[in-house]
Amino acid sequence: MEKATKNYAGLFAPNVNENFLNISDIPDSQFLNIATREVRRYNTFVFNRYLVRNLKCGVINKGAKVV
Repeated sequence: MEKATKNYAGLFAPNVNENFLNISDIPDSQFLNIATREVRRYNTFVFNRYLVRNLKCGVINKGAKVV
């Protein structure tokens, strides 16, 4: 497992082994607030690190383009 973790460590974030979210340690009353913030932080990191070219936004409903 350690070898597999090292192979993917550089893909996601520096120090991925030390900087993780332990969800079992979060109190129930704060879980949604903390989990939402951490997911947003992770998505921002990925968005900034792996830039997207030609990003398009659209809505397709039952095969027909709406927007």
